[in-house]
Amino acid sequence: MNRPWNQKELDQFLQCPVTHEGLGWMDAEKLKLLNRDIEAGQVMNQVGVKLAEPVDEALVNESGTRLYPCYGGLPSLLIDESIIWESS
Repeated sequence: MNRPWNQKELDQFLQCPVTHEGLGWMDAEKLKLLNRDIEAGQVMNQVGVKLAEPVDEALVNESGTRLYPCYGGLPSLLIDESIIWESS
């Protein structure tokens, strides 16, 4: 995705608001699996709401335990919107 900011500069400041680990962009293959699971109604956010639409991208913490969805190129780092997901 074409982002309107300097990605390298921004990435160094991104942190998971829960674990305080660094965040990175989910790779394309895992993103495809995540969106498959979203479309199958198998993915919920932190507060138990099923995601209704596929995500454009996702940020993932270093340990891979928490995801943050991105829509329209903008990440949401709200804890309630975070996703705990294991690819199947």
